[in-house]
Amino acid sequence: MESCDFVGSQILEKKIVNRKIFNDKSKVNWLKTKEILITKKTQHSLFMRTSFNEDYKELNIKKKLKGVDLGVIEDLQELWPSGKLINKKKLNDLKSLFHLIPNDCIGYYKKLKGDDAIIDDIDGYCDEPTFVFF
Repeated sequence: MESCDFVGSQILEKKIVNRKIFNDKSKVNWLKTKEILITKKTQHSLFMRTSFNEDYKELNIKKKLKGVDLGVIEDLQELWPSGKLINKKKLNDLKSLFHLIPNDCIGYYKKLKGDDAIIDDIDGYCDEPTFVFF
């Protein structure tokens, strides 16, 4: 894993449309969705399923415009090109788990930098959580 593997989707989100039916004409139920699969081969499709035992259903998210092809891959921006600072305690926890991390990914984790000033964030943006624990 490299820092270029983490990309943002803000520009992409503006180029897609919220579809209400799958390619097979069945209705999309966003609330019951359990898993969404996105592949590089099918740039304008999401594959979704509402149960882990069923097959994926394809959902075309491309806006229907005449003669214009909206590229997807070009619109993905690197989120943290120089790496993301994390809390020093979290970094130490990750280092203690190096023996469990696959060898092809360990290089990414070794490049992480810790900082005591970083608040241990939940969703990756160091903001207040958007949910409440009960």
